[in-house]
Amino acid sequence: MHVFDSEYFAFWMGVKCLFRYQDRATHQYICYRMLQTRKEEVSEYFPQLFHLMLLEDGASPWNRPIFRLLYKVSLQERHFAQVLGMYALSLTDSFQSGDRRHVLCVEIAEIMALPKRENAPKRKQRNTKKITMYLRYLRMTHGTKVGRSPSTEKMLIQQKAFYMLPMCSPRRKERRGGSLESLLVAMLSGVASVFGTEHHAFLSDILETSDAYLLKKKYRTKTALRRSTQLLSETSKESEFISKINAISNSLILVQRPLREQTLSTELNLMNLYLPENICLPLMCRGGHRSLLRVSSSFCKVLDSAARAPFLLIFETAKEKDTVQEVFLSPSPHFTESSEEKRGGGGGRSEKETVLRTAIKILGGLKELDSNSHVDLDILAIKTRVMKKIYEMHAPLPPAQSRAKKHAEEWREVKSQIRESSPYKSLPEWKVQSVIVKTGSDMKQEQLATQILRVIRKIWEAEKTRISIQTYEVVITGRSSGLIETITGARSIHQIKKVMKERGKEQSLALYFDEEWEGGAEDAKEQFFRSLVGCSIVSYILQIKDRHNGNILIDSKGRMVHIDFGFVLGAHPGFYSVESAPFKFSVEYAEVVGPERMGKFREEFLRGFLALRKNMDHIVTLVESISLNNTIPMVTISAAEALRDRFEPGMTEEEFIEHTSGLVTKAMRNVFTGIYDSFQYYTQGYCR
Repeated sequence: MHVFDSEYFAFWMGVKCLFRYQDRATHQYICYRMLQTRKEEVSEYFPQLFHLMLLEDGASPWNRPIFRLLYKVSLQERHFAQVLGMYALSLTDSFQSGDRRHVLCVEIAEIMALPKRENAPKRKQRNTKKITMYLRYLRMTHGTKVGRSPSTEKMLIQQKAFYMLPMCSPRRKERRGGSLESLLVAMLSGVASVFGTEHHAFLSDILETSDAYLLKKKYRTKTALRRSTQLLSETSKESEFISKINAISNSLILVQRPLREQTLSTELNLMNLYLPENICLPLMCRGGHRSLLRVSSSFCKVLDSAARAPFLLIFETAKEKDTVQEVFLSPSPHFTESSEEKRGGGGGRSEKETVLRTAIKILGGLKELDSNSHVDLDILAIKTRVMKKIYEMHAPLPPAQSRAKKHAEEWREVKSQIRESSPYKSLPEWKVQSVIVKTGSDMKQEQLATQILRVIRKIWEAEKTRISIQTYEVVITGRSSGLIETITGARSIHQIKKVMKERGKEQSLALYFDEEWEGGAEDAKEQFFRSLVGCSIVSYILQIKDRHNGNILIDSKGRMVHIDFGFVLGAHPGFYSVESAPFKFSVEYAEVVGPERMGKFREEFLRGFLALRKNMDHIVTLVESISLNNTIPMVTISAAEALRDRFEPGMTEEEFIEHTSGLVTKAMRNVFTGIYDSFQYYTQGYCR
């Protein structure tokens, strides 16, 4: 246990111990030490902690030490309660309605809906002070080497506060266990004190924690899940905004493809009438919380998808203020209806605000009519005309077309055009941000894959390798929805080749690099080479499949970026996997980096792989701790074992060097890579 006090302790080691040791006492101590020393890392590893919490004993979440850890952090971090509640909702579909874990997830979602209220069960404090069996034992041994010292007493008080236990024992009739168990706990703690581990004072009231709270029957009802979902969608302005954009994405599915862009613009312009507001999305607040000012509807677009309708959301933000309306330059209704009604009582409203309110009522009626039937062209045309008129009064529309000639300059051009037309550009730390709104998909696997990529990037940075990998974040916002961080200035290889074909040029990546970066092509090719090595290693370790040119991007600096991790850890599309290569390596990649860099590919591949092999326990733990509940179809115990086997822990270093060299050779000579690209070209239209 001394490792938790040392400088070598890492958070993932605590997760590994929680996975390996299932007894409550160990979990209590580890969670307590995590809160004391690594509290800021809880939000990064919360998926693993949540799955391990489901395996703990206890009828209610309040009995479980890991939940108490998560709850404590949710009270201190603004977005964590919402993220945790949404994640709990996303897991409910993985279990049957009568399953104990399903009931637990529903209860946690409802608790997280109102984290600042008194959700934790309380016990009445009595004036008559009674000591527990453990405190009586400490008094008996006072003055001896196993007696109570000031540091031990202080530690006991802190741990009781952490687990929200009373400082005195409850009434005797409330105790469900016999005194024998309390005596055994006291004896164990005394033995631990003899050997110098005074931090084991947390053993004092294990019995009180184990059966103090009972499972509430209301979470077993049929409407419990619906109630928890509704509470989470109404708990804050951020939740209401996320619910609205998810509803927009779902409504676009019913719209014909040619009309989706027009429908999206109309809906987002309607949403702009309720902005600006103190809305800070989880992906927005790096470096401080921010306020959502306006959605740039002219630049938002619906993305290609066979069955769903995800869309790119571009918006303006500024540094958050206590009172948002004091810094806004143009008046507009609040986002929430309750605040709008409060402001509606004033008698001196301007003509502009009156028109906006009337338009909102008209569009609201059209929206209700639209929701009760399929989208009709006449209704959509009316909404579009009304929106065009009133939104010209609200804010000028930015130019619709980009003047950028190179795709690396497109994002800078978009920000420039938005700034030109923005009435908020003078606000502190004004900036343009973007996310992808996606519904109808299970985002837990995507979230796990991106989490592993972030861990791999940190390992390579710590080992000071030259390999790079671009990562992004995924936030689950519902049972089948999420927000995906965008990689600005990036374009898929499919899009690149499609544009080159339209311009009558050869569809060559080497030619694209020479034209796109001109004098800086060598620097871009160097960045491409480093990221190519990183993507190759990650693709083999995680067995990432479905690697067509629509899922591989080139960013504004020339780096390769992989997206869409729908098939990982051995899963593949279809009944037979055509992608038999260890990782995708096209002949075009070698043409881009050149023969000199290609001579270093094996060396860099080996160096990066060895760095990950040293830290394989860290990577495997992320998968192992989630695999036990079978909540993600592709993340199983066998998949975790296969992941460890790919690091070849039984090989010597010489054998491992030969093994990695064989992997590179097999990937470069595999003919099925080109066959799969051709298959995607003829079936889905992705450029080869």
